[in-house]
Amino acid sequence: MYTPYDSSVRLPLFSVVEPRSHPWLQLACSWLLMALLLCAVTLSGCTSVLHVKAGSPLATGVSWALLPFGDFGETPQASERAEEMARVLLRMHWGLDLERYPTSKESAALIDLDERQRFDRALLWAREQGFAYGLTGSVQEWRYRSGSDGEAAVGLTLQVINIKTGRPEWLASGSRSGLGAQTASGIAEQLLSTMIQRIRMQ
Repeated sequence: MYTPYDSSVRLPLFSVVEPRSHPWLQLACSWLLMALLLCAVTLSGCTSVLHVKAGSPLATGVSWALLPFGDFGETPQASERAEEMARVLLRMHWGLDLERYPTSKESAALIDLDERQRFDRALLWAREQGFAYGLTGSVQEWRYRSGSDGEAAVGLTLQVINIKTGRPEWLASGSRSGLGAQTASGIAEQLLSTMIQRIRMQ
């Protein structure tokens, strides 16, 4: 039977295909979204600030000494922890063995509380022993901040001293805070490692 042509009826140029949902694609998108959220939370809960001032590259074929670290925080023996961490990390990153400054019975008994006198005595010892460089620094903060999160916070400085002149050849200062599950020692190790990697050697 003949059907007359109706010009008012227009057929689509392309057939409409109904989108199909793939379970594996939905799962991948969900995992990607969770990873992005985790990164955002991690970055928001972990902050780091680092400033470095470097001069000429330092020599590796000379003797280095470990000098006392100043302690300006509220955590007991934080400077001793920072000293040992820096000593180990310098050996790991640059293969340097630092000889530790001698400690007296008075300083061990906490009779000598003058940080400057303790440093001056160690610097004099390093000069007498003929060391070329000395690693020193200070602890500004090493604690867990108050609050519901109780995040760890660390603030440190590092210096490489020219033993003959007593002037710094390399300086770094930094602070870092982490999530509540991270320890202050772990945060300090990460910060010190980042600092030491920025030392220029020749």
